[in-house]
Amino acid sequence: MTVENAVDRLSLAERSELTVVSAAPPPREEPWRLRVLVLALGWDRPGGLNRYVQGLHEAVSRDGGAVRTLVLGPAESAPAGVTAAAADTASLPVRLRAFARQARRFGRGADVVDVHFALLSFGPVVLGALRGKPLVVHFHGPWAEESLEAGESRRAVLRAKHRLERAVYARAHRLVVLSDAFADLLVREYGVDRARVRVVPPGVDLDAFSPGRSPARRRLGLAPDRRVVFTARRLVSRMGLDVLLAAWQSVERRPDDLLLIAGEGPEDTALAGIVEQAGLGESVRLLGRIDEDDLVAHFRAADVCVMPSLALEGFGLTAVEALACGTPVVVTDVGGLPDVVRDLDPSLTVPPGDPGALAARLSSALAGRVPDATACRRHAETFSWHRAAETHRRLYAEAVEEAGAR
Repeated sequence: MTVENAVDRLSLAERSELTVVSAAPPPREEPWRLRVLVLALGWDRPGGLNRYVQGLHEAVSRDGGAVRTLVLGPAESAPAGVTAAAADTASLPVRLRAFARQARRFGRGADVVDVHFALLSFGPVVLGALRGKPLVVHFHGPWAEESLEAGESRRAVLRAKHRLERAVYARAHRLVVLSDAFADLLVREYGVDRARVRVVPPGVDLDAFSPGRSPARRRLGLAPDRRVVFTARRLVSRMGLDVLLAAWQSVERRPDDLLLIAGEGPEDTALAGIVEQAGLGESVRLLGRIDEDDLVAHFRAADVCVMPSLALEGFGLTAVEALACGTPVVVTDVGGLPDVVRDLDPSLTVPPGDPGALAARLSSALAGRVPDATACRRHAETFSWHRAAETHRRLYAEAVEEAGAR
């Protein structure tokens, strides 16, 4: 059962209990004076959103604050200060109710609430015990529209999700996005006042994501001279993986060149069918879900990574992580993706949905016409979690000040 299906079955009273937590730390320049409750979804599960929550939590902690994070779970690898609502083996409704109780308890002492998923926060911040608190909302993507892209066709469900999102965003004193593209989307699709929106690029964990091509190749069983293209994506239509497979057929490649696609999702069967029908079985591997260690190894081992998205890319943290491993990334001109590589090499951006353009750029990348590992790493180092944490300290204060003025 998915989170969405389980929540659809809960009563409104039960939904009003849902939340997630994290508190914020004092920086060196000026002490943190606010206790921040960050409402998020998970910790251990792979994915850019969870890594973003981890990075922000850890950066704010390093700047001197006391952080408490409550997640639905699992969170077995989480540091002190992070709490999972219930055991991962419990049923989802049980976990959600436990999550609600914990959120209420942790929320009592919070000065400001920071939300990372509208569904879990709707009840507490719109209807429940946290509705009087100053509120910051991180907008990571349009939930209703992403559900539509993933195959949800029930209009009533999509309308309900959109209204829920609007209610949470309307309540926010500040909204955080990772790119101007998503700031524009918030204003256009949800009627948000642009003056309340702040664009705050994320940081990257430069220790976890670091170069190491030769050891990574040995770990993955890849010959030193074999040319490899890698992508890690959720297998849904908006990720453009069918376009990538079409492009791969036209790439100027050697017989042993390899395209590796990691991820799971509803498009896995369709993509496997394309690989078979196009006779790409010798040069394309669908890896399924991989863990974080293998993700880093693939970033390090690849000659080039690719993000062929068609829609709804707020930023592309995965692209920065690949660059931190010294690997160049070809991206499409969608959402915030061009922002990641513009100051490194604008030619790494290609039009979305264009197999010919993508094939041409991958061909030149495999031929070596891309920034080298040193340039990629240096560019990734400009994405600073310390800078992001300091910006959050200021915008939390802005939210508290605005809430007091209303």
